[in-house]
Amino acid sequence: MISHRIVDHPLEDAADATAHPLLSILRRLQYTLAAQVDAAPERPESWKSPRSDLQALQNSLAMRNWARGAQVLARLDRIVDVLSTGAAESYGELASEVCTEILTGLGHALELDPTGDDGPVAVVLRSTEEHLTQMETLLGMEPLNVAQPVVAPIPAASLKVSPTVPATGAVDAGTIQPDPISTLALELAEWRESEPPAPV
Repeated sequence: MISHRIVDHPLEDAADATAHPLLSILRRLQYTLAAQVDAAPERPESWKSPRSDLQALQNSLAMRNWARGAQVLARLDRIVDVLSTGAAESYGELASEVCTEILTGLGHALELDPTGDDGPVAVVLRSTEEHLTQMETLLGMEPLNVAQPVVAPIPAASLKVSPTVPATGAVDAGTIQPDPISTLALELAEWRESEPPAPV
């Protein structure tokens, strides 16, 4: 008689457990952006609504020692802050589209590996960072000091960081889908060129 034994995959389960609360915050953030910001992206007050979830997700990523992901959220939060203080009147509609795609890209990275910076995750993050740079340039913002920690570091001994998913569950970098936000790069550049100079 052949017995069938159920084989557990603790590494994959641990990665899923790490990603789940992060994705929950991310989906709430995406809903807020769609329901409140997209309804009136040109109004600065609309951009105040997503900030609490942005900061919560940023802190959650930092506590899981995913510095690069936390840095993406820190930069996005700065952009949202500038929009909420007046820039939305000129750039709100474009920024809404870009922010939506940035969060979509971050969601792909979280689903692939919520603690990794290599392979397919690096491809997604690199494109997301390029679009953040374009938005910062458009808004005339100084680059964020990457040497400065996003939040106070937590001792490594007190963290339970999920190990990376083994190679059998990894996604081949050659099969990753085209970056969902790359199509906005040309539109962003054209928008910036067509924008009239600010009055002196």
